[in-house]
Amino acid sequence: MPKKMNRHRFADYQGRRAERYGKVGRKFEEDFSGILTKMQNEGLISSFEHHRPHSAEDESGADFVVVKSVAGKEISKSFGITISHQSLKSARLKHPEIPQFYFPLETKEETMRRRVLELFDL
Repeated sequence: MPKKMNRHRFADYQGRRAERYGKVGRKFEEDFSGILTKMQNEGLISSFEHHRPHSAEDESGADFVVVKSVAGKEISKSFGITISHQSLKSARLKHPEIPQFYFPLETKEETMRRRVLELFDL
């Protein structure tokens, strides 16, 4: 097969893979929202907001904003999440002021909860 043909096949593969990973990542964000809802119900956080994909906040690197009462004050923290190590590197370069978390799909819920609560450690 000519090299050009292989190059086009690889480009098609990359596009399809990126689309699949995007869907998996958006589903993961919805699942993560469920974890934050549990944390809110348990009183670990006061509230949270999940920014929709491609919103202004999402484009600025903040997928979520979590609010917690610390020493009688409501403190909010924004952060992004990803299932892709490559996306993590890119997000950290684009948005150094917003914490970015990398959670591979097999990450335990306890680990995700701990990472969110660590945002509020003073």
